[in-house]
Amino acid sequence: MRARPPYAKPAPGGAPPDPRSPSALVEELGELFDRTGSSRISGRIVGWLLVCEPEHQTADEIRRAVHASKGSASTVLRHLVELGLVERIGLSGDRRAHFRLRDDGWTVLFETKMSFTHVFRELAERWDERLKGDRSRRARVTRMAAIYRFFDDELAAVLARWRARADARRA
Repeated sequence: MRARPPYAKPAPGGAPPDPRSPSALVEELGELFDRTGSSRISGRIVGWLLVCEPEHQTADEIRRAVHASKGSASTVLRHLVELGLVERIGLSGDRRAHFRLRDDGWTVLFETKMSFTHVFRELAERWDERLKGDRSRRARVTRMAAIYRFFDDELAAVLARWRARADARRA
């Protein structure tokens, strides 16, 4: 069994973690995820997987590192796997599942988030066409369609440039 991970939440009323320590990143990502509509524990798990050694951890190791319940850690890990940011792997001689960040996980996550831009664009364009006879309502839908069309096109181009750059680095 491995030693307890270096991440430790400060005690209530205690000092915050050293801002240069891995625990500070774990906590900052937890707060960032929380502010952006995801769960704090999701951010802490992602933060832990960014700094843990070895880079793969069992669910129980992750749970203990981020001070999460078994149920919460299990649910969040399953969600992060579904999003494509984390992968579940097996190790020879160990029956337990291990988790790690995917090498292309951030790209996959961005693509997933970007796909909603396309869905909003399609909905707005469909309703822009349907509301041709209703000037007032159509104007609002047209503005929505315009911004989603712009970002859908631009983000697709940015992602294509990113993929080309990433492929060139691997070559």
